[in-house]
Formats: sequence, C-alpha cells, structure tokens
Amino acid sequence: MLVVRLTADRPGALTFAATLDDRRDIAADMYRYDAELGAKVDSVTTPPRPTWASLGGGRFAWRGRGHPDGTHFDARFEVRNAGGTLTATADGFRVADAQAVTILLTVGTDFRGTNPGARAGQDLNVIHGRDAGGTQNMGGTPMPRRTRPAHRIESRTGLPPDGSR
Repeated sequence: MLVVRLTADRPGALTFAATLDDRRDIAADMYRYDAELGAKVDSVTTPPRPTWASLGGGRFAWRGRGHPDGTHFDARFEVRNAGGTLTATADGFRVADAQAVTILLTVGTDFRGTNPGARAGQDLNVIHGRDAGGTQNMGGTPMPRRTRPAHRIESRTGLPPDGSR
C-alpha cells in the first residue's frame, strides 16, 4: 500500500490532475534485463496499453499487463478530498479547490493465479475495516495500526513513525 497526503495552507488552494502512463520504449529499456539481449530487442513485443476506469465512490482502477503474454496487474486508487471536487477523467482523475487530499494505492497481480482486481480491492477494503465482500466488520472500527512496519521505518530513517523530528 502506498499513501500520499497532499495539503494546502488555505481552503481551496489544491488543484491537480493525476494520470498514469506506462513505458512504451521497450528497446531502450532492455539493458535493465540482460546486456546480452541487445541484438534480440526487435523480438520484444510491446504490451497493450493499460486501461483506466472509474469505479465510483472515489475509487479508480488502472489495469494492464507487463508483457502481452505476461502477468496482469490491477492498481486500485481511493481518493479522499477535503473540500473541493473529485472528477474522473479519461486517463485518471482531477481534484479542484480542495484543502487536502489523501490517495490510497494498492496493487494486485495474477502472478500466483489470483484475480488482481479482487486482491487490490480487498486490500483497500481492509483499510476501512471491511471484509473481502465489502461488509463492515469489527463494528466499523479501523484496523489497528501495525507497529512492526513503523518500527522498521524508524530504524532505517532515524525518524519516529509519525514523521516528527
């Protein structure tokens, strides 16, 4: 999970458009995989472009494949805006006149045979204290904060988990 929090120092000062794109220049990227593949770059097939969909309720999906015959991925976004408006666009979303925005991102793949969209959606539901079917559990109480990952962040950066110094 990735969480991005954007804030402004006054109401209505935050406006932006968010889009995603994938790398299309496969030949220029091949050096990362194997230096010996230079002569075989022409045989690499560019995967189809990922698609963007609005799922309603401030949720969006970006779906695609890493290779035409490869692993499917499904990235799910939930956008929570304080003030202003949230609008779906053809290739992302737009926030206008907000004071703060939180973007939650989860990603699922079919690498181990699972449905990538179901996995990514389930991860977003867990954040809200909902089960995989979207039903509220734990009496609506948020999931407890895990202290172990926060401890690892603190030990690597030297900062406490809340980001204060």
